[in-house]
Amino acid sequence: MKTKIAVVCMFLLACTGVAAHADSIDLNGSDYTLSYTPTGTPKVYDVTLTIDASGYAGGTSDFLNDIALKVVKKGDIGSILVLSAPAGYDTSVETGGLGSQGCKGNSSAYFCLDYTGGGDGLAVGSSGDVYTFSFLVDVDKSKDLLTGMDDAALKILYDNSRGKSAGVSKGKLTLTESTTPEPSSMALLGTALVGLALLAKKMGGAV
Repeated sequence: MKTKIAVVCMFLLACTGVAAHADSIDLNGSDYTLSYTPTGTPKVYDVTLTIDASGYAGGTSDFLNDIALKVVKKGDIGSILVLSAPAGYDTSVETGGLGSQGCKGNSSAYFCLDYTGGGDGLAVGSSGDVYTFSFLVDVDKSKDLLTGMDDAALKILYDNSRGKSAGVSKGKLTLTESTTPEPSSMALLGTALVGLALLAKKMGGAV
């Protein structure tokens, strides 16, 4: 009886779904993860970039500076809003790529967020140096979002303590949909587990 209940519980957990495993890449010791969440409005998505720079392997006096992302096909972005970013970053993006001097403002498929705060950027290379950037991206067509394997790309500028470029990290990665269990699914799971517990008690067993 216990074995049957355990199997049923595993099945219910599987049916409710779990968070998707986000793709990440390692560039010079920093880990980058890119994910998106549908907003419920057609063709509008929350896109989130997480940078774990705690293992950064560059210079000990380097800082995280400007960032650029490519998540849609060239010319297919309707609009982009900055939902959240670490302190010191601009409140709006500019269309274009990123070079050793910062955001370029050209007509590439990238959009760029400039660091405008004090100092040379955000600290890297120590425990806790993890940063999250969120954007509201409106695309012309849903299929324009680059969700294929390694279709998306990023460019990250690091500066040193002299205000000079310490290099631009570049890489391709997969823009992964971030999914969590629906509230209704979790409620169904809870009800089922309570029912199983009562059944086990009635049968003289224990879950």
